Amino acid sequence: MSEIVAVGIGGFFGAIMRYVISQWIRLNFGEKFPIVSLVVNVFGCFLAGVFLTLSSKRLDIPELTKTVIMVGFLGAFTTFSAFGLETINYFKGGKPLLALNNIILNFTLSLGAIEIGARIVKYKT
Repeated sequence: MSEIVAVGIGGFFGAIMRYVISQWIRLNFGEKFPIVSLVVNVFGCFLAGVFLTLSSKRLDIPELTKTVIMVGFLGAFTTFSAFGLETINYFKGGKPLLALNNIILNFTLSLGAIEIGARIVKYKT
């Protein structure tokens, strides 16, 4: 039961962080393109790469802590469900080019961010 509570606590903070960043991006950049999901997904993947590398090679991090951060915090912080809904809405709204750009950017930048995060940690430590 403690694992479920721990994941919930991580998710609580991940959701709050997502909300704060989302509001800041909307205020500063608008909503012409789904940049909120893109930025959050890429940054979340970057953090996943950093944390996975640290926890597997550099630091002795307890399994519960890994679960709280990866499943709880980053699971609530990143938003592939929002990405999916935005993409489908673009297709349904007759904007296939925008939908395809959204797919390509989210996947390539998010996967690249994981690798960059991992490499930065490997280089620095």
